[in-house]
Amino acid sequence: MLLLLALFTPWSAVNLLDFYWLRGGRMAPSALEGADYRWSGLLAYLAGVLSQLPFIDSALFRGPMVRALGGADISWLVGWLAAAGLYWLMMRRRAAAWAAAPGEGAAG
Repeated sequence: MLLLLALFTPWSAVNLLDFYWLRGGRMAPSALEGADYRWSGLLAYLAGVLSQLPFIDSALFRGPMVRALGGADISWLVGWLAAAGLYWLMMRRRAAAWAAAPGEGAAG
């Protein structure tokens, strides 16, 4: 179950941030065709997964930060914030262009 949490949490961060914050809840399927979206999303996802490693506490692996946190597993939170933050940094210029031209890339 922890493996699923570690893999799906960063991906949900990228998707939720893109759809609700950057695109304002509107998106046409053709908007997903840009290479910048794919590479930015994949890089943010990978960074989110990797950033969780020091904070994971499981039977198979215990990250070095777990002891400092008193045994708390906050890997899901770290992964979500890392993926969302990096994706936002990479896509903020693109989001400004979407806001300036609301008919492009969004289903109205």
